[in-house]
Amino acid sequence: MKIHFDTIPDEGLPVSGRLAPSVFDLTPDDAIKPAHDAHYDVTLYKFSETIRIEGTLKGGFDLQCGLCLKYLPYEANFPRWNSEYEFDEGESGFDLHEVLREDFLMALPQAPQCEELGQSNCPKRALLTSIQEKAELEDVDDSPEPDERWDALDGLK
Repeated sequence: MKIHFDTIPDEGLPVSGRLAPSVFDLTPDDAIKPAHDAHYDVTLYKFSETIRIEGTLKGGFDLQCGLCLKYLPYEANFPRWNSEYEFDEGESGFDLHEVLREDFLMALPQAPQCEELGQSNCPKRALLTSIQEKAELEDVDDSPEPDERWDALDGLK
């Protein structure tokens, strides 16, 4: 959605709408999948070289667990979201959807785990915990073997 700078009044320009999943331009094997349209309700304010954007963002996504790789639903809700777009001299407008897209993706959890996404426990969590506990219980001596080639020199004085 192209916003022309000269259409933003001093009191701000309220804008609301939807972002279709295709706006996010993600590949099918991406760890983030938009589940449905995202919604925005924002107000744009123009300053000397900056557009300030404030409002709410909401959208449903399927996020991949960083351990088990299972996709789980996540409802993104940013009730007090804000961003800024700095423009160059000679620019007449900007793409609001591009700003919203980038901010949505940056605000989503990175490599979340099932527990963070509302599932009681991750199927891989027990395996990971077991491996960690086993490693802690084993008395592993990581020190290098002594080099016996130098033993003969110990007797020289």
